[in-house]
Amino acid sequence: MLLLDLSPARDAINTIVKDPLVSVVQCDVTDFHALRELVSTRQVTEIVHTAALLSTAIRKDILAGVRVNVMGATNVLEVARQLGVERVVLASSTIVGYPAFGDLKGEFFPEDFPLKSVANRPDSIYAATKVTVEHLGLLYRDLYGVSTVSLRYAAVISAWSGPGTSVPGRVLSMLVAAARTGEAAVISDPFMVWLGSDEFIDARDCAYANVAALDAAAPRHSAAGWQWRGNGRHLRIRDAVRTVSRNLSRGKCIFGRRSSRPAIPRSINGRFTSAQLPGMIPLGSVAQ
Repeated sequence: MLLLDLSPARDAINTIVKDPLVSVVQCDVTDFHALRELVSTRQVTEIVHTAALLSTAIRKDILAGVRVNVMGATNVLEVARQLGVERVVLASSTIVGYPAFGDLKGEFFPEDFPLKSVANRPDSIYAATKVTVEHLGLLYRDLYGVSTVSLRYAAVISAWSGPGTSVPGRVLSMLVAAARTGEAAVISDPFMVWLGSDEFIDARDCAYANVAALDAAAPRHSAAGWQWRGNGRHLRIRDAVRTVSRNLSRGKCIFGRRSSRPAIPRSINGRFTSAQLPGMIPLGSVAQ
């Protein structure tokens, strides 16, 4: 097994997996030839593609965001096509459905939900890259026979010692760090605050879902190929504050002055759990 990353957090990775059968390799997903060489020489048969820049990084460098998220995924798909990789799992995001939340009817948000091409367009560069990669995955499957599955992860949170990723994950990390020292966590960035509630998923459940997706049967019909991955529970920012306070009993959270930039809307009425991968039951909780 290979773990590829541009800047591997080796110490953090070793707290989760340290096995002679697992190799951590430095590699840039935008370097097609290096990626192809690794997949070829190591005889890789399946790929889980999670490499991406998130919204905060993309706001700092839009071109890098598009290059990593879109061209990086295209490189993975093209390598899979050329070398006959058996399955590619693409890490997508529930953000692809955010613009259509207001049109939701029913308890669950379906995988193949109605989407108005203009009114429900992506509301960020990050979201646009995820929509693009989902369709590239389907096109590589339909046109070239590459077996692909896209997993739409909810906001990912974890307690690992590596860098934070999602907005809720970064907020929780800030709250926990402050609570452990008894200091105040000051959240002044409006992009770190979400309105209403959002669904989340524990990073360990993402890992289980990736393995399940690698082993799952091919989709039965042409419109399939996507799976929502959440845990069916909604998280509000005050829930995160209360959970940390209840578990660590120290620290407090101070929200900075309101910025002219609006907080990120995350009000949802349904859940992203209309379909389950075989043997996949979300386990993680905010308290854990």
